[in-house]
Amino acid sequence: MTRRSSRNRLLIGAAIAVVVIGGAATYLRGRGTGSTATAGRDAGASAANSIAILPFVNTGGDPRDEYFGDGMTDELTYALSRLKGLRIAGRSSSFAFKGKTLPAREVGRELNVAAIIEGTVRRSGDRVRITAQLTSTSEGEVLWADSFERASTDVFAAQDAFTAALVSALAPMLGEKGTTNISGAEFRGTTNPRAYDLYFRGRYQWALRGADPIDSAIKLLRESVQLDPKFARGWSGLALAHVMRPNFNARAVAHASFDSAETAARHALTLDSTLADAHSAIAMSRLRQFDLPAAGEEFARARAVEPENATAHHWSALYFGVMQDTVQSDREIDLAIALDPLSPTALNSRAALLADRRRFREATDFYERSAALGPNFAAPSSNSFRALIWSGRPDSAFTWLAGHAKILTFRARLGMLVFAAAASGRMEEARRISAVIARDAAPPTMELDRAYAALVFGDKKSAAELFVHSLETEGTISNVIWTLCDPTLDPIQDEPAFVTFRTSHGLPKCPYSSPWPITSPGSPTK
Repeated sequence: MTRRSSRNRLLIGAAIAVVVIGGAATYLRGRGTGSTATAGRDAGASAANSIAILPFVNTGGDPRDEYFGDGMTDELTYALSRLKGLRIAGRSSSFAFKGKTLPAREVGRELNVAAIIEGTVRRSGDRVRITAQLTSTSEGEVLWADSFERASTDVFAAQDAFTAALVSALAPMLGEKGTTNISGAEFRGTTNPRAYDLYFRGRYQWALRGADPIDSAIKLLRESVQLDPKFARGWSGLALAHVMRPNFNARAVAHASFDSAETAARHALTLDSTLADAHSAIAMSRLRQFDLPAAGEEFARARAVEPENATAHHWSALYFGVMQDTVQSDREIDLAIALDPLSPTALNSRAALLADRRRFREATDFYERSAALGPNFAAPSSNSFRALIWSGRPDSAFTWLAGHAKILTFRARLGMLVFAAAASGRMEEARRISAVIARDAAPPTMELDRAYAALVFGDKKSAAELFVHSLETEGTISNVIWTLCDPTLDPIQDEPAFVTFRTSHGLPKCPYSSPWPITSPGSPTK
């Protein structure tokens, strides 16, 4: 293996040390004032020593090699994330560039990184060849490049050789000692190539979100850990998929999914206690069952063991949102977006948190950005219907919801539709949909659907009881209902059932309220 001159080795360090703040500054300037901006500046400052690892390009033409290249990207990301002081751009952001050819400077601006790693994978006969280079995003200069070739039956050896070379080049410049002796198997977590391939495919499906991708992720990750029961990252990935399943699938039984998530996560932690994903899965499960002390502790552990884990910060922001700690919530979601700036799910959550604070127009902007990045966050989506209604666009909310109401896995699809119909002045349509909900004529119908219908027609007592039952049994917190400041909950904040629910779980009363958007004889008022 050849190395470039010592000058270029120094340039690598210089590139890693530079903070490319242009894109981040523009992004943060557009986000308002107050604690959000402060947290954003902190997040931007933490971007020093930053790299993005772009998806490796399959140049051999065999589609089977696509996952090998993606796995190479994933292994490098995970391995280099273990170097202290080095920030790796999040998986969602890096994979947003898959199939695209952009100048290094443009990627640097988009991801706020000082350097990028990109490469190719080509299989020929019984050989696989990997090439890679490190490029400065400030100068566009190639600082390091190398290539590796191994027997295709020994793909892990090729990955290990390349990973070790790159870690060896970067670690000394970051003050790391002994890191280069860590084996690729330790980075990867398994010696079974098939288990690792299934793991990566499962994580890819999980990142897409949506009912079918999450179900596919569970299937793939379950197969992965069956092949290697000691594969801790496989178990933690399975936990993440289970805990997210009720978000996107109305047929999923929430508490059964949470139990499966916690079982997988705790098994992962018996194998490797340093996995933030496993702690985050437990924390989210506890949050959605209103075990708030346990949720807070697990989120804190997730952030401590992997400070650069975007999911840990993202989901922590939702926890602090439920607790109405807006300073911490802003800080955590800003950190998550700084770490993974092109993540549609993080941007979607930022939008939901803004909507709960009644910053509806800002929220719709973030929903649109999320939609542009992820097909399963298409706007105006179900999550954005509140922001659209309260910002004066109820027709847009109704049109989208009406066009998607037949998707059986779309949670609370009929309840949201009856709400949007009433808000847009379509009261006869609202009554028709409410009758469908009452008859359970278009299953699966949730308690949340019935709660929305009761709210629309002024039955605050029933609405409060139904919302409480949904929150406690259907896992709707941090999903359809993001925090207890959801504006649809305004009319029931002082209803006895809701007050009892809130106080029994130690939840603060929401300090916000907004004008009710439905004008009809049965409209509830505060």
